Amino acid sequence: MLGGAKQMIGLQHSEHGSRASVHRRNGGRVDKRIRLESGRLKRPGGSNPSRSAILKLIKKLFPVHVGIFAFNLFVGFLVFGRSVRGEYGRLDDYTLVVQSVAKNHHFREVFFYSGRVIPAVVGDVLFSPIRSVSDLMYLRIVNVVLLAVTASVLALIVYKLISKDSKTYGLIAGCLIGLTVFVVPASPNAATWAVQSTLHIAMPLALIAGYLIASLDDKNWKRRMSVAFILILLSAFTYQHCVMLTVLPVIFVACQSWATKKTFEVRKFFYVFISCGLALFTNLMFVRFLGSGSEKRSFSQPFAQSLGWFIDTFIPRAVNLGVPDTTNNFRSSLVLALLLLVAPILIRRNLFVNSLICVATCLIAAAVVIPTENWASYRLLFPFQIMLWSSIGFSVFISFELGQKRWNVIPVALLSFLLISGLVNSGNRAWDNFAVPNSVDWESANCVVKKMNPDMPINALVTTDAADIQSKVISYDEYGVVGSAVDWSLINMFNLTPFASKRAALDHPVPPVFPKWAAAGQEGNWLSFPQTECESG
Repeated sequence: MLGGAKQMIGLQHSEHGSRASVHRRNGGRVDKRIRLESGRLKRPGGSNPSRSAILKLIKKLFPVHVGIFAFNLFVGFLVFGRSVRGEYGRLDDYTLVVQSVAKNHHFREVFFYSGRVIPAVVGDVLFSPIRSVSDLMYLRIVNVVLLAVTASVLALIVYKLISKDSKTYGLIAGCLIGLTVFVVPASPNAATWAVQSTLHIAMPLALIAGYLIASLDDKNWKRRMSVAFILILLSAFTYQHCVMLTVLPVIFVACQSWATKKTFEVRKFFYVFISCGLALFTNLMFVRFLGSGSEKRSFSQPFAQSLGWFIDTFIPRAVNLGVPDTTNNFRSSLVLALLLLVAPILIRRNLFVNSLICVATCLIAAAVVIPTENWASYRLLFPFQIMLWSSIGFSVFISFELGQKRWNVIPVALLSFLLISGLVNSGNRAWDNFAVPNSVDWESANCVVKKMNPDMPINALVTTDAADIQSKVISYDEYGVVGSAVDWSLINMFNLTPFASKRAALDHPVPPVFPKWAAAGQEGNWLSFPQTECESG
């Protein structure tokens, strides 16, 4: 008892001495700024409550997913805003307007019998307001919104995977990788082709399904796999080629697992490939059951020929970030891809496995295009380009995250520079190779017939030569191709002019269409459409 009392008195003296020393250091004044309570250093009033409340309110009103979507929507319209405006159409777009004015359900049948049931249903609603070529701008705006949704889903997946260690780094990485959707050469084509709008729904569906599979664990795998397979089916019945995007989140998780745990996600790859295969097989059986002829587009070529096309044409064209699709542009893109694939090895040698995962899995997933008609258009390349370049970017981010924190600035700075340059190029491509040539083409078609007598005889319509198109790039049926250069599209363009309506009222038939070389030296009125917007008169 006596010893305990002495000890307590000693502690009190010690505490009094420490307070006195603080009192002396402050010139005899008591330091009221610091209070020692329960061993913690606290300021009067604790942390700033008003600031915390404001931050909580901001997070509540603007959660991460809303901010990411707003960011991507802003970037989408910043890049493609001027290109989606204006009065023009592209090939099938004119067919869409003609059929919509006539209140036919042409595209509903085309989509349905091609196994694209979702666009057939959604298109009836989405296309119903279209009554003129100027109305197509509304569908191009829908394109940009859907591309922003796809970019946002991709960004959120990356954010959820990387933000476990650093939310800021995860958010930056997610936003940058999401911008891949706007940067690849297929993006300007997707943004400016109005009739393709319903097909873009397949991309976010596939990505969400992929994330559900990538985040499987022993507790939730049955429920998540069921939902994931339904989403994969919906994606397959929207646009078959986009199903390959389901693999992308699994690639992300595989790269992260190898980098952090040195484990390989075999089970998840098995689930995703089996699910995609079953969904595509179901879609193929559906198309064959309908027996409309669309099934002939699948496996129409010998396998050896299709495989050769896949290796010699599809893969080089998909890797190529340059426009036009030249050998020099392909080599430059290949060098860039190799440098980015080698970068993780500089951090840790065994990360070469991540590079192999990216390349091998993308090639396996892209094999879904082998049964097609061997037509390497950009709408076919779009999902593969997103998958390839996004997976490479993610591998770079996850690898540098393993190093020192100050190294994180390297991938952010490098990919920011590449992506900003790509966004500028993408916006210019959309304007120079899609918006301008097709606007000039539509204006020229109207201008040529505007002052003509509708009762005058017309022997034929003459298609526009590629050399006359106001675009430096002509590629497949996309880059630089205008409506008047294709016979069936030219007929629809002609029918949409007021001049054609007046001729129809006079019971004049629609003139036949001939190429320019066939019109040379012919007598009569062969109507051609110079790509000048009638500037000379």
